[in-house]
Amino acid sequence: MIVRTWPLILAYMLTFLFEGNDFSYFLASWICSLFILFFTLFGNIFPNERILDYPMRPVVTTNIIFSFYMSMTSIFYFLDINGYFYLSQKPIQYIDVEQIRLSAICQNYYVLAQLFFTLGLVLGHQKVDFPKFKLVFDNIPVLSFRVCLVFSVLGFLAALLPGLSQFAVLFGQLSLVASVLSLALAIPEKNKYITAFSLTLFLANEAKAVVSGWKEAILVPFILLGIFLFPYYKKTILIFGSIFILLFLYFIPTYNQTVRNLSWGEGNSDGETASKAALEGFQNASEDEISSTNWDFLTGRLSEIALFTKYVSEVPEKHDFYEFKIIEQAFISIIPRIFYPEKPITETLVMQRTIELNVISEYSVVSAKPQVVVDAYLTYGGIGVIFTFLFLGIIGSKACAIAENLFGGYLFGCCLMYTGLFLILWRGNCFEFLFNSIFWGIIIMYMLFNVGLYLGILKDAKK
Repeated sequence: MIVRTWPLILAYMLTFLFEGNDFSYFLASWICSLFILFFTLFGNIFPNERILDYPMRPVVTTNIIFSFYMSMTSIFYFLDINGYFYLSQKPIQYIDVEQIRLSAICQNYYVLAQLFFTLGLVLGHQKVDFPKFKLVFDNIPVLSFRVCLVFSVLGFLAALLPGLSQFAVLFGQLSLVASVLSLALAIPEKNKYITAFSLTLFLANEAKAVVSGWKEAILVPFILLGIFLFPYYKKTILIFGSIFILLFLYFIPTYNQTVRNLSWGEGNSDGETASKAALEGFQNASEDEISSTNWDFLTGRLSEIALFTKYVSEVPEKHDFYEFKIIEQAFISIIPRIFYPEKPITETLVMQRTIELNVISEYSVVSAKPQVVVDAYLTYGGIGVIFTFLFLGIIGSKACAIAENLFGGYLFGCCLMYTGLFLILWRGNCFEFLFNSIFWGIIIMYMLFNVGLYLGILKDAKK
C-alpha cells in the first residue's frame, strides 16, 4: 500500500516550485493539503478495501479532523493578514510581508506533518476481518451504556484521588464515547429505554459543555453522533450535519467569548451565570458585531498558525532547537503523580518554553500550549516533524487494529475503545500531554481486555 502513496510525496515536492513567492507558496501548500486528504480517501491506496465503510478508523475520521484542524483552517488567518475580511478587502489595510513569509513556511511544515501522518497511517493500517477475540454480549447498545456508567464512576473517583488526573481524563473520554455510541445504536434499533437513558446523558454532557467555555466539548459529541448514525441515515446526517456546522460557526464564537471573559478572565461568574449573560449578549449583538467576532474566531482560535509563526521566528535564529529536552519532559509526564509526588506540574513545564521563546508574557494568564507540530518543529525542525508524525500515524493505525482484535471487531473495538482512548489524536496537543495520553491509553486498553476476559464478556474467537 505504501508504494501507492507516491502521488502524495510528489504533490508535496511540487510545492517547492513556488518557494520564491510567499503568497503562492502558502496557497500551493494549502492546496496540497486538500489533495493529500482527498487522494488518501478516494485514491487507490487501499485496493479492494472500502475504507469509507468504516469511518471511525484512523485513516478516515482521525485523518480528516486532524488534517482540517492542523493544515486547512489556516486559510482564514492567511486571508486576514493579506487584508481580507471574509472575501472582501478591508478598506484600510496594512500588509505585514514578514508575517506572510512566516505563514507560508509554517503552512509547508503543516503539509509535511500531514504527509507523514498519512504515510504512518498507511504503514500501520491493518484490515481486521476476523478478530482474535469476540464479544459474548450481543446487545452492543446495552453494553455500551453499561460501559458509560462504569467509566463515569471511575472517572469521578480518579478525579477525586490525588495524582490520578490523567486516568480521569481517559475514563471521561471512554464514558463520553460509550454514551454517544449507545444512543446511536439504540435509535435505529428502536430501543426506547436505552435511547431515553443515553439521550439524557448526551444532553447532560452538552449542558455541561455549554457553560464550560470549551468549544470542543460542545462539538465533539455531535461529531461522534453524526459519524455513528451516518451508516443508517446518510442523507439526513449530511443535511442536518451541514446545518449544524453553519449554526455552530455563527453562534458559538460570540457566545463562547462572553462565557470565557466572565468565568475565565474576570473570574467572578459561575458557568450558569456566564452562560445566561452570553445568551443575552448574543441576542443584543448587531450583525456587524457577530460578523467581526466570528472572523476573529476563524482567524485566531480555529487555527494555530498565528502562534506557530511566533515559534518559527524565534527558533533556530534566536534559540537553538530543543532536541531531546521536550521528549524527556514528555516521558516524565507519563509517571502518575501518586508515584512521583515531586513531579513538576506539567502545565507549568510546558508554558516555560512559550515564555522563554517570547510567545506569551511571563505574567499572562492565557494558556498557549504549543501543538504537536510546534513541539515537533522545536525538537529538530523538519526532521522532528517527519519522525513525530510518522510515529503518530503508525501508532494510530496499530492501536486501532489491536483494539479491533481484542474487543470483537470494528464496532466495539474501533468505535468505542480506540476512539475513547485515543481521542487526543483528533487534534493533538503538546508532547507532554500527547505522550501521556497515548501511553496510558495503550495500558488501559490491555487492562480492560483482561477484565473482559475475566468477566466472560470476551472470549477467544477460535473456541
